[in-house]
Amino acid sequence: AALAAAAAAALAAAAGGCDAGLKPAAATGGSAGVATGGAAGAPFASAPMVVFHVAGGREVRASMEVADTPAKRAKGLMDRTVLAPDAGMIFVFEREAMQSFWMKDTYIALDMVFVSGARKVVGVLRDVPPLTESSRAVKTPSRYVIELNAGFCAREGIVEGADVELVAIP
Repeated sequence: AALAAAAAAALAAAAGGCDAGLKPAAATGGSAGVATGGAAGAPFASAPMVVFHVAGGREVRASMEVADTPAKRAKGLMDRTVLAPDAGMIFVFEREAMQSFWMKDTYIALDMVFVSGARKVVGVLRDVPPLTESSRAVKTPSRYVIELNAGFCAREGIVEGADVELVAIP
């Protein structure tokens, strides 16, 4: 949790907006959740994070900025020059649909992880080059798209079929 909080703080300090220049096709989002675990089980706000359950039972965590409105999804990680190593952005859509993204005005090479409403990885695009306007998509509908630094998925073993846990993400 301390690592996620530090990564989230570094990400917030480094950024003003978001997106990989994405122009997603679908819907709208929601609001962050609340977890328990404080003194006597008192609720406390959790920092948004994803947990990938990968081979060997290992958990891979990444703190997330949440893009759950049309304006946030349109901006995404555009104009960013840095992204903390274990941080990224999750694009939340109202329902599963074919999602398509581009890298216009995005200065960071990214991995894109497409996740179903059942919270399974349905596709991974690795090492997507920055500053391109080519449409990027996978062949399976998704409800969430997670953007991480290029190389993250290969390094951490994130592949199609992995389970994804969302913490404080609608």
